[in-house]
Amino acid sequence: MIVNNWQSWLKIGLVAVSAVVFALFWLVGYDMPYEEDADFNAPLLTDALLGYVYLLTAVAVGVAVFSAIHGFWTRSRQGSVENGVPTARINTVTWVVTALLLVITFACASTEPIRVNGKLFTETIWLRLSDMFIVSSGVMILLAVIAVAFGMSGYSRRSK
Repeated sequence: MIVNNWQSWLKIGLVAVSAVVFALFWLVGYDMPYEEDADFNAPLLTDALLGYVYLLTAVAVGVAVFSAIHGFWTRSRQGSVENGVPTARINTVTWVVTALLLVITFACASTEPIRVNGKLFTETIWLRLSDMFIVSSGVMILLAVIAVAFGMSGYSRRSK
């Protein structure tokens, strides 16, 4: 396999660095007991793993914002239909459905306190936000699976 573009090298690099970081997390000092309670682990490289995840999250958010702005400006100069596909309508529906999904799942989210590391966690806003993202992710994954199944079904809405 010959890799000849920078995007492929970037993906390979990200996978390699991620594999190394996670392997180091699990293999180096994972079984260190927590100082205050020996029943819990305090892995040595937890801060490195969290820093890497925060970095990847920040980069992903930055790329998403850049992509949204770039797509908006590029699309505003072009037509709203490309190759017979209503791209502007699809983009608008995607943004609206995502925003509605987030609002609805936040409104319906549980505020039931949970036990974390033996202590009761009662911060209502964080409980709602975490529940919102978990449920929204599940719904989006389900919608993606349905979309892929529909695309693979060969069903065509166009009249022949």
